[in-house]
Amino acid sequence: MLCVLRNTNARAGSWRCNWGIGIRSLGSMIPTAQRDADLSMTRSRAQLLPKVAAFVDQAASLCQPKSIHVCDGSQVELSHLQEEMLQKGILEKLPKLQECYLARTSPDDVARVESRTFVVTTNKVDAVPEPQADVKGMLGNWMSPNNLKNIVKERFPGCMAGRTMYVIPFSMGPIGSPISKIGIQCTDSPYVVASMRIMTRMGQAVLDSLGDDDFIRCLHSVGCPIPSNHKFEETWPCNPEQTIIAQVPETKEIISFGSGYGGNSLLASQCPTIDPRWEDPKGVPISAILFGSRRPVGIPVVYEAFDWKHGIMIGAAMRSEATAAAEHKKKVIMHDPFAMRPFFGYNFGHYLKHWLSMNKPNRKLPKVFHVNWFRKGSTGRFLWPGFGENIRVLDWILKRLDEQDVAEYSPIGLIPKAGSLDLTGIEHLNVQLDELFHLPKDFWEKEVNDVKRFLTEQLAEDLPHEVMNELLKLEQRLREG
Repeated sequence: MLCVLRNTNARAGSWRCNWGIGIRSLGSMIPTAQRDADLSMTRSRAQLLPKVAAFVDQAASLCQPKSIHVCDGSQVELSHLQEEMLQKGILEKLPKLQECYLARTSPDDVARVESRTFVVTTNKVDAVPEPQADVKGMLGNWMSPNNLKNIVKERFPGCMAGRTMYVIPFSMGPIGSPISKIGIQCTDSPYVVASMRIMTRMGQAVLDSLGDDDFIRCLHSVGCPIPSNHKFEETWPCNPEQTIIAQVPETKEIISFGSGYGGNSLLASQCPTIDPRWEDPKGVPISAILFGSRRPVGIPVVYEAFDWKHGIMIGAAMRSEATAAAEHKKKVIMHDPFAMRPFFGYNFGHYLKHWLSMNKPNRKLPKVFHVNWFRKGSTGRFLWPGFGENIRVLDWILKRLDEQDVAEYSPIGLIPKAGSLDLTGIEHLNVQLDELFHLPKDFWEKEVNDVKRFLTEQLAEDLPHEVMNELLKLEQRLREG
């Protein structure tokens, strides 16, 4: 977990794939298959810029949907999609909660398919670090552009047959902001459309703001054409045997096939924020960054980094217990830097250097914290009473942001002073704070050694010296007690 606190081809009723208009550069991963066919256009009033229309033509020619719908992001559109998914059994309405729905995914369609997630670049070192000799790289998977083109040609032709292709114009960030990113996602999943409406700003206003700027081209299919030789349940269509997720920075493309789950299919994301200026196109100040991991032993419920470099080391050193949403079948403790091991998008060593480069003179940087709600006691039960009480930890973090004197030194970072965590109203739960904040020396010495070995083996020459220095300083503090 990483948390940040705070001229057109449209005509009435049809869509004609016409390659006479501007085609994307030959570097695109999406093949320019020739097709001349009319497709039902469910939004006949759609007015697409030629460059957007060209991308939609490409996707339609390749995937061959029965119809195309350009999404406007309206409540009417959402209600129609929800009703369609209810009828198909994709969604179940939760009667005790207003406008809440349950989607039961396939057990084989999981969130963290690390082995099937790739960064596609011409040069491998741009995507993933070169590990030490005889060490298997674990910080992302690289694929060549030619390999991805072959995979696209194998999987995508006709993959949307019998389905509607939804065209989702989305903005990551306030529409019109110079720091926002605009994308167009073509997908055959109504669940993706409904979810993208929550995750991003979406609809006609995005198209209106695009102008002459380029955009991120996103293509997604659940990989279940109708009819199909592949067996699937229409309540959650997916094709896990053929799943692949690939991002191509050089051509600004994201390609996903076979999964309908979370980040595998929602090819954009945006951190929620409660700041009243959250729609400010200039952005809002970030006061704190929270790293979170699932650790049953050794790691306290919360601690604060001493400074920015220490905070970056904490993120780089993260390890976490695998969950059912990952490919790992056992509760192994994984090295999971920044909680993003397969998802950095480029060389993790370069990623660390980018974070470290933010440390400039006279710049006020966010405080960095680490949280762990999953520590267990000697009886095997969770020590922290539950998610409903997490606000008590956030309250302590907010006090620290106000520079209140509620923290004390420990070798790993600043932890709450006695009595500074407000436990009013849960005294009967007898929260064992001494056990919750106990820092076993042998555990932490092994932790440092494991992290040093992992980062050294995985990053080799790409490991920033600042991160290694912070690990050595932690090692020294543990020795001194």
